[in-house]
Amino acid sequence: MSGLLSHRMLVVLLIGMLAAAGDACAQTTWYVDDDAPGDPNAGDPTSSDPNEDGSAAHPFDAIGEGINAAVNGDTVLVLDGTYTGAGNYNLDFGGRLITVRSAGGAANCVIDCQGAGRGFYFHNGETAAAVVEGFTITNGSTNGNEGAPTITMIMPTTDQSVFQGDAVDISWVDTDPDDNAEVTVFVFLDEDRNHSPDPGAVTLKLLITSEDPDGASDIYTWLTAGFEEGTYTVGATIDDYDNPPVVDFALGQVIISAQQCPPLDLGRIGARFAGILWRGWNSGDMAGYALDGGMDVNGDGFDDMIIISRFGDPFYLRPGAGPWGEGYLIYGQQGRLVEPEQELNSVAAVIPGTIYAAPRPVDIYVGGVTDNGSSGIMSV
Repeated sequence: MSGLLSHRMLVVLLIGMLAAAGDACAQTTWYVDDDAPGDPNAGDPTSSDPNEDGSAAHPFDAIGEGINAAVNGDTVLVLDGTYTGAGNYNLDFGGRLITVRSAGGAANCVIDCQGAGRGFYFHNGETAAAVVEGFTITNGSTNGNEGAPTITMIMPTTDQSVFQGDAVDISWVDTDPDDNAEVTVFVFLDEDRNHSPDPGAVTLKLLITSEDPDGASDIYTWLTAGFEEGTYTVGATIDDYDNPPVVDFALGQVIISAQQCPPLDLGRIGARFAGILWRGWNSGDMAGYALDGGMDVNGDGFDDMIIISRFGDPFYLRPGAGPWGEGYLIYGQQGRLVEPEQELNSVAAVIPGTIYAAPRPVDIYVGGVTDNGSSGIMSV
C-alpha cells in the first residue's frame, strides 16, 4: 500500500512540475495601436485609452509601452499606422529577447522618428533572439533630442610641479544620453601652453574607458615614471561614434622634472639610516637652512660640517636680544656617535665643534622691545 501511495505521489508531483514549466514558458502577445477605438486622440501617444493594458481590446498606443511590458519570449504586435512622438523612437529592448513585429508588414506600419532619434537602439547584450520585423523607419537621426556627449575636465585645476615617478590625479565629468561613449585621457608636451603638441611631440594616451553614468566624476592616477621632462597639457576626449568627438583640457598643466636623488625621509636618520638627526635649538630657527661639508677646519684628518640655523638665537650673548642666526661647526670624529639624535646647541659642549653667532644688529632696542629686523644667516 505504501509503495502504491509513493508511486501516486510521484506522479502527482511530476504532473505539477510539468504544469509549472508550462506556465514559465507561456508567451504573451502585447498589442499596440495608434488609433484604437478607446483612444481619445488617435496618433497621440500622450493621450491614451483609460483602460489601456496592452490587450487586443485595449492596446497600448506607443511601441515603447509594449516593449517595456514584455519579458523574454513575448511578442509585441504593432497594428497598421504611422507611429510618432514619445515612445516611438529610440526604442530600447533593454536586453529583452522579444519579437516586435507589425501586423500588416512594412508597407503599412511606419515609425516616423521626426529627426528626434533612432528607430531602434540595441546596446544591452541582445542576441539574435531579439527580433524586429515589418517596419518602415523614416526620419531617423543620431543628432536629435538624444544629444551629443559632453566632457568637462576637473583636475588638475592649477599647475603641478612633480618629479619623474610622482603620481598626478586626473579627474573629469562626462555625460552621454545613450550611454555608449568612450573616454580617452591623454597628455602631450606643450611648452607654449596653447593646447597643441610641441613640434615633434606626440599625444600619449593614458586611459581608454567606457563612459560612466551621467554626471559621475571619474578619476585616474597618472604615474609619471618614464615620461620625459617638460610641461604637459592634460585633456580628455569623449566619442559616441555618432556625433563629433568632444574634447576638453584641464586648467592646470603638469611640469615634470628629473629626480635628482632618491627620496629620503630625514626623520629616519639614526633609526633606519646611519647618521645623526640634528635638532634645532629654538622654535622657528630654520635649522638646516644652509649647510656645507667636506672641509677639514681643525686639521685632524676628518671632514667637518657646518649647519646654519637662519634664526638661531645666541641667547648667551644677550638673553632675549635675538634671534640673529647661528652657525654650528661640527668636527668630524672617527666612528659613530652613541646617540642617534643630538641638539644643535650641544655643539661645543657635548659635541666637539664651535658655535658662531651672527653679528649683533645695531639699535636692536626700540622702546624696550626687541625689533632688530635681522634677516638672519642665509648662507654658509
